[in-house]
Amino acid sequence: MMYVFICTDCGQVRMVSGSRQARCPKCQTMMAACEKDFVEWTNLSQDMRQEYIKEYQNRAKTEELVRYRPMPKYDRVERGY
Repeated sequence: MMYVFICTDCGQVRMVSGSRQARCPKCQTMMAACEKDFVEWTNLSQDMRQEYIKEYQNRAKTEELVRYRPMPKYDRVERGY
């Protein structure tokens, strides 16, 4: 299962497989786990993605964003894919 992470500093997006944490390749800070998974992210338009990134950058408490997202091992089964 692919997961999406967003950097709250520079807005860089990174997609990883099976990792619960990601470090930004651009500025080396911890990235926030996106609430959307890879399939949901790819279904968004470019404008919607940019708005989503800005929302993550504008949130006041970035510590709350940089956390472990509950990622069950069989996420696909639970979501019904």
